[in-house]
Amino acid sequence: MRIKTYSTGHVPSEYHINDKNDCAIRAIANVSSIPYPVLREKMIKLGRKPNRGTPWNVLDKVYKESGAMLTFIWGRAARSLKHYVTYNDVVDKSITLERFVKTFPKGRHIVLIRKHALAVVDGKIIDSGDNKAGARVIATYHFGE
Repeated sequence: MRIKTYSTGHVPSEYHINDKNDCAIRAIANVSSIPYPVLREKMIKLGRKPNRGTPWNVLDKVYKESGAMLTFIWGRAARSLKHYVTYNDVVDKSITLERFVKTFPKGRHIVLIRKHALAVVDGKIIDSGDNKAGARVIATYHFGE
């Protein structure tokens, strides 16, 4: 089963930018008031290569500088992220994307699933396409209040 996307949000073509694998940039642009080109430039300066995925240390730094707070690390993902979080931050059981959306219906969140980042705003997914409802959440960031 798939979860429908509410909106595509920011896309690079709006800014006459040709970039692929930019989901980490789009996710923060969709929950913040910071323009996509500014966020993209920050990530490139920190080591993201155009048309490639964003390394965890780069997205984590830009997300936190932009006002997002790392809220959860879910399940076994903590092993690969041990350099960034302590095990006190880990929720032992994993959670699906569908369950996350139902459990956190309010607020602006960035949700990281395997090889992808997306925005969830007030229970609605903002992304470039639909996502698998059963996709396992790796980590979440909360933006704002």
